Amino acid sequence: MTSSPKPSAVVVGAGIAGLSAAFVLAQRGFQVTVFEKETTAGGNLGATLSHPRRRRSSRGDDVFEVYPHMFGDWYANFWQLMEAIGRGKADRETWRTMADFKFLPRPDQPEKRFRPAYKTLRNNGALLSFFSNLFSGIIPPPDMFLAAYAALGLLADDFNNRDDVNVATLNDFLNTRFYSSKHVTQFYQMVILYIWSLDADESSVYACQRFFQFQFRRPTPTAWVLNSGDAYTSIIQPLVQHLQSNFNVKFCFDTPVVAASLNAEKTRVEQLLVIENLSEKRTFKTVPQKRFLLPASVYVFAVPPETLSALVQTPVPASVRKRGLTAEPDVTLGSNKFGILTDVLLGGSRAGSAPASPEGVPAAEVVSLEAMEGVTVLEPDVPEEGLASRTAASSSAAPTPVRPSIVDAIPELATTKTFSAEPIPVLYVAFEQGAEINSLIPPDCYIGLTDSNYALTLVEITREFRIANPNLFSSADPIGMVIALAASDFGELPFFRTPPAKLDPPDSSHTATPADTQLLEDKTIQLLLDEARKYLPIRDEDIEWRFFRSNKNHRLFLNDVESARNPVKTIYLNPASSRPIIDNLAFAGDFCSQDVVMSTVEAAVESGIRAALQLEPGHGQLLSASAKGKRLTLQQHRSYPKSWITASKLMLMPYAVLAKSYSDLNLCWETASRSHRDPTVLKQELLPQVLSYWPRQTSMCLGAYQDAWTTMTSLATQSMITSAELVWSLFTRR
Repeated sequence: MTSSPKPSAVVVGAGIAGLSAAFVLAQRGFQVTVFEKETTAGGNLGATLSHPRRRRSSRGDDVFEVYPHMFGDWYANFWQLMEAIGRGKADRETWRTMADFKFLPRPDQPEKRFRPAYKTLRNNGALLSFFSNLFSGIIPPPDMFLAAYAALGLLADDFNNRDDVNVATLNDFLNTRFYSSKHVTQFYQMVILYIWSLDADESSVYACQRFFQFQFRRPTPTAWVLNSGDAYTSIIQPLVQHLQSNFNVKFCFDTPVVAASLNAEKTRVEQLLVIENLSEKRTFKTVPQKRFLLPASVYVFAVPPETLSALVQTPVPASVRKRGLTAEPDVTLGSNKFGILTDVLLGGSRAGSAPASPEGVPAAEVVSLEAMEGVTVLEPDVPEEGLASRTAASSSAAPTPVRPSIVDAIPELATTKTFSAEPIPVLYVAFEQGAEINSLIPPDCYIGLTDSNYALTLVEITREFRIANPNLFSSADPIGMVIALAASDFGELPFFRTPPAKLDPPDSSHTATPADTQLLEDKTIQLLLDEARKYLPIRDEDIEWRFFRSNKNHRLFLNDVESARNPVKTIYLNPASSRPIIDNLAFAGDFCSQDVVMSTVEAAVESGIRAALQLEPGHGQLLSASAKGKRLTLQQHRSYPKSWITASKLMLMPYAVLAKSYSDLNLCWETASRSHRDPTVLKQELLPQVLSYWPRQTSMCLGAYQDAWTTMTSLATQSMITSAELVWSLFTRR
């Protein structure tokens, strides 16, 4: 007696979200196939094999990750996944803690670059480090207290992503509170921009609240960082190997999915259009459901927003069967300014995302049968002897209508084209062993260069880089320190002011030459180093080698207001029946997390696990006793009870009023000190501040009173709800 074959699952995208989904599906008994457009897995946790630009000849390829990562202690689902592959926090060969985040102010004199005065934020949110952070000098102590109080206020408020009134920016929230100050706004602007590459006047306050809620509960340590190499070799490679060896998961790299179609009822994904060997840009084929999958198959789309937008709006074109063809179809690929594949031309007709309509709204273009000339559709369920008659019949039949696209069934997915994502360019630099800079950059911390152009941050990664690339640390070429210099605000850098060329035909006059691209890269590198030189004594003669990553193909999703208003869900349910609209499709990625929300590695892992668990719940019984490893489940994130946060905010409110008064006085003092150097400041800034001081204090006290009343009302309501729930639970137990 033969056992029934496993149901199949397809995961599109081999980033950490897709790999998490593949892990859960494989544990549940699915035969999983993963399609990935890149030549390796990882996405934003991936890496590039290349060689740096150095003085001497290179000795081979070296590993350069997308950018160095920090992992929160509260990343419950991520750490569960790491435990499953034997890379949990207990593995100190892989992980170490990082407590500090430092800020380096711009020196007012060049010689002070040799004595950098770092300001340290340690385990922000922990009670034991409260006073050290308060007097860290990043901003004045009263304002630092107000910044902490603003976090309490943010956590105590009720924000959601369903009410337009509550969909606001972080700056909107701060500017409407009585404890707002110039330095508090600057502090949050600096933190949000350095970490998430987004201005505070664009970031969603709802997403920030969700992040602070979990980080505030487990602030020690500030982060975990890799101790043994880069994220690709330490996380992604072991995870891929685990999936292959333990679950026989199949990976198809260099193979993007560019179109997807539904059945006539618009209830199931039926076909995918897959490009094989993307780097060769020549072979196309249509992959029907039964070519790789069984009828009970499921799909998880774990791709970036811009790729998802094209995928859900592009149906697989109508096709014809053709046997015995040796010629491949005429193929041309196109991409947007960031290098993301958006256009597929088959025989001169577009099968990818269509050009914008006159109203500016993209619409999928109808592709005729002739456009698919030379493409063979494989259907294993058709007997070989019946193939000729089926082919003849199809050639004489009327053209097949365009199949439904995913957005036809779920119109809300059309909003993904409005989502924002930006690259964070990174410059890796290695210094000679005797360079003075080696003793001026502290290890085990991220450093933000305060008020720098391009919002620069740097981190020392010598230990990790030595493990990942031992050939770069030979005795013949001694290296002192390796740093990663990242630009969160890159808009004015030459490499990004001029969009990279499309993948146009070779005879296009608009195609940038390699020399043009190299010139832009050189100018960008020079500007980054020149800006860093204003803070630290970086000399060209001390640089042993350097490597620049534009990361245009690895963009960071931005949690702006628009994305918070229309989030992507893992599963879309029919409001009338509460059943999935498309019952074999789920979505994953850091932009469709339902719990964390803020774009993080944890959000990606959580969404991948959630997507896999929500697909075909009945298949949960497929997990047999022989399944390897502990079964992954959706982990809940701990946070302080809302009543505790609200009560703490209420108790600290008098101190916030005093701190705000002192902050306003301090601002007047700062303005007065500047008036000695610039007399116009006295009339234009200082005098208005002095005259408005007492009216502002009166307004602030009234705002505090209103806030206190609202807080007490909220606390009383929460207490009554908690009491009612307790009474009801006791009654139902009886």
